[in-house]
Amino acid sequence: MCGDGANDCGALKVAHAGISLSEQEASVASPFTSRTPSVECVPELIRQGRAALVTSFCMFKYMALYSIIQYLGILLLYWQLNTFGNYQFLFQDLAITTLIGMTMSLNGAYPKLVPFRPAARLTSPPLLLSVALNILFSLALQVCGFVLVQKQPWYSADDLLSACAPRNTSLMGSPAPTGLSQGVHGMRNSTGGEEKEEEESYQSYENTTVWLLSTINCLLVAVVFSKGKPFRQPVHKNCKGAKGGRRGRKARPGTFSLMPVSC
Repeated sequence: MCGDGANDCGALKVAHAGISLSEQEASVASPFTSRTPSVECVPELIRQGRAALVTSFCMFKYMALYSIIQYLGILLLYWQLNTFGNYQFLFQDLAITTLIGMTMSLNGAYPKLVPFRPAARLTSPPLLLSVALNILFSLALQVCGFVLVQKQPWYSADDLLSACAPRNTSLMGSPAPTGLSQGVHGMRNSTGGEEKEEEESYQSYENTTVWLLSTINCLLVAVVFSKGKPFRQPVHKNCKGAKGGRRGRKARPGTFSLMPVSC
């Protein structure tokens, strides 16, 4: 609904999307206000609304898949009474998920308005199918890595240095002096050695393999869900879209802009 006078306030208020074509009385009742008195702003509002809807669904799917990917990796490690370490969780939560969450939603709207709408529900078949296929892919990827690392000729469940070259393991196999070993043992007891031993108990070839694969999988899921055309711009233009959105707030001759108004 588009209106420019006080007599349109009621219709603007009850419409699904009300656009005020003036900054007078009608702008108070409508959620959007156009700076130019023309209906040319309607396609722009539709493009931006579709892009916002698709972005919201993409962010929701990524956060769900991120949790499931991490959950699958922990289940595999529980098979050997192992799990991720604290710093591994911290890296995935901060360095991966936080940065992706901040940049994944910066894609601008696609410049061309297509004649069909995106899925409007989270339970629509295309959205559920994409989530299910990515879960199966994540499960297959981590299970393959978990099994293949155990079939390597250098693999050893007890010796973490079994993959090292012989020249590097000669020094590690030599016995340490008695006084040095006692001093190190006493240092562990005085500086929280139990916590250090607990962290070292997480070290294994399976742990490293599954963690690396789950981290790479999170990056792949972010790229897959950051689909551009036909409703959003490509992922490599997200920074340009953010800058363009900031510049679009300044009115220029011959152009129009929409101002969301909170009622």
